[in-house]
Amino acid sequence: MKLLFFDIDGTLLPDSAHAVPQSAIDAIIKAKQAGHQIFINTGRTRVFVPEAVKQVQPDGYLCACGASIYLHGETVFHNTVPRQRAIEVVKKLRAMQLACCFEAEHTFYFDRCNTAFMHQKVQQLYAFLTPYRTDVGETFPENFTFQKFMVYNVEKQQIEDVRTMLGDDFHAIAYENGALEVVQSSFSKGSAMQWIAKNLRMTINDCYAFGDSENDFEMLSTAGHAVAMGNATPQIKALCEFVTTSILEDGIANALAHYQLCGE
Repeated sequence: MKLLFFDIDGTLLPDSAHAVPQSAIDAIIKAKQAGHQIFINTGRTRVFVPEAVKQVQPDGYLCACGASIYLHGETVFHNTVPRQRAIEVVKKLRAMQLACCFEAEHTFYFDRCNTAFMHQKVQQLYAFLTPYRTDVGETFPENFTFQKFMVYNVEKQQIEDVRTMLGDDFHAIAYENGALEVVQSSFSKGSAMQWIAKNLRMTINDCYAFGDSENDFEMLSTAGHAVAMGNATPQIKALCEFVTTSILEDGIANALAHYQLCGE
């Protein structure tokens, strides 16, 4: 038995579509039938895991860059930012007038007191996430907390200012489009994968990880076998032992065949 860990965006789900390629579904199910366990390892919180990925019949979900782990339908690990620290972060980002969205297990929080709330990206998200959103303002819900958050339209010269403001308990992943994905520094996709391996009494060498972008770095650098999608960033490709074809060119199926994980 091997443990297979798949990122969602850019790995299972193309940026231009909302469906997992059929070749990926078929190959992953064959790998599962061959006795391997399948895990979704994503930066998304639980509320934002798309229905489409359930087609690959995962044994577990590793969400919020390692802050939550769900195994066979049960929550086995869960961590959130303490309420007072979460409020402090919201107020600091408000003072910096940075557009942001805070991600919790079951909702997305938007700060309507932040002047950057009117930023185009935030407004698009606010409309798109209507069923899942919660507003915060001068007062915060009694159960307010989050697991991670996104900051948008950050100038390059602002990145270090944001990192300094956040301190050591957060890790900010910078993307080329000006976004920052801010996660709890104690957790990562790599630490969640290690948790699964340890609790299933497997080794890191039994772990195969598939990814394409910056927030997959810890997962891919930790796994015994790291696979970069053909559409991955150059940094991710350089990190991995195998580069498959792109997501829309049967990348997952070709990678599983390369490692003979489909039982054929």
